Amino acid sequence: NFPKLHQMAHPQASTDEELRYFRIIGDEANADALKTLLEGLGDRKAHFLSLVNYDGMTGVHYAVLFDSQDCLKVLLEHGADPEVGVQSEAAYANMSALELSVGRRRRDCTAILKAHLGM
Repeated sequence: NFPKLHQMAHPQASTDEELRYFRIIGDEANADALKTLLEGLGDRKAHFLSLVNYDGMTGVHYAVLFDSQDCLKVLLEHGADPEVGVQSEAAYANMSALELSVGRRRRDCTAILKAHLGM
């Protein structure tokens, strides 16, 4: 059983800094750089944690997609919501990070998410 999704509109990444956030998570899988970025954002951290990329994925989804367990842990530690569904009509539409993780067979990410969600 998967947790109920939080369906709400999220801002799409558009600035260089916002797009870099997704590159750090996916392309670079650099948890240290992600932690430094999030800690330096101050009041803007919540905004970044709610961003979606062009596919409608949050940072948590992106970490799962790229199997970046360390980035996933950093995002969750900083308050990212793993229960948000993908905001897209694409193949992953409305999937939570846990559903995406199970579907993509990301065992380590699945274990991290289940532990975070108390499952």
